[in-house]
Amino acid sequence: MNRQKIEAVLKECLSSIAPDGTLSEVTTFEVDDTEEGGLLGIAASPDFADDGLLYVYRSTTEDNEVLRFTPGGGEPEVVLDGIPHR
Repeated sequence: MNRQKIEAVLKECLSSIAPDGTLSEVTTFEVDDTEEGGLLGIAASPDFADDGLLYVYRSTTEDNEVLRFTPGGGEPEVVLDGIPHR
């Protein structure tokens, strides 16, 4: 992922865009995209250069939650859930 941009593409897919414009899927997320739900935000860890962690804020059918994951490193981990939809 060196020198690549990360951005959300279509509510549930996180993709990497290489400097040459090549698009590759990093991971996908199950989301509840009704009303104002979906993939609501993404942030890199303050220590991203060392730990490679990304954080995602998403809607589920029950609540909103924050996930933590390393691109290409397995399943995302829920770090905070129970955030009300409204």
